[in-house]
Amino acid sequence: MNLRKHQVGEKYQTSVAVRARSYLCSSTRPSSGMVLVAMSKRGPSSAFAIPETLLGRQSSVRQCLVSVVDHAEAVVRYIIFYTHRPSYPANTAVRKLNRFLEWRGSLVVMRLGVSDSLVNIRGSDRKNADIVVEQFVLLTEGGEKLFKDMHLDFAYDI
Repeated sequence: MNLRKHQVGEKYQTSVAVRARSYLCSSTRPSSGMVLVAMSKRGPSSAFAIPETLLGRQSSVRQCLVSVVDHAEAVVRYIIFYTHRPSYPANTAVRKLNRFLEWRGSLVVMRLGVSDSLVNIRGSDRKNADIVVEQFVLLTEGGEKLFKDMHLDFAYDI
C-alpha cells in the first residue's frame, strides 16, 4: 500500500494493523477490530490512523482526543474516531454500555502510547475504552454538542 499525506507531501510507504475497540452501528456489542495505520520512514511518531477501515466511507469521520487521569495520577490518552448523524439508527453497541445512552453513528477507540504513537488496545484497556466512550457520549449529550477537533479531559478511577 502506498499512501500520500497531502498536508506535508510526505510519502507513506508502509501500513500496520493496530487493534482498536469498535462500537459499530451494525454490531450488537462492542468488539475488537483492526485499524490500518500508515507509517513513513520517520517511524511511529509520524504515523496516522485510517479509521475508515472499520467505520466505512459513508460519512465524514471526526476525532476527539481524550485524556484520562487515573487513581495514581497517570495520564492515559485515547483517540475516539466517530461518525454521527441524526438520521443514523441508534447504536446498540453503545446502548450495551448503558441502556440510557443513545448515539447515532459508529465509534472506534485507539490508545496513544507514551511517545504519541498508536498502540494496540490490550485486554485491560477494554473496560477503560468502554468508560471513555460512555463519558464521551454523556458529555456530548449523545452527539448533540459535538465540536470540531474536540479534546476532553476527565479524571476517573480506571
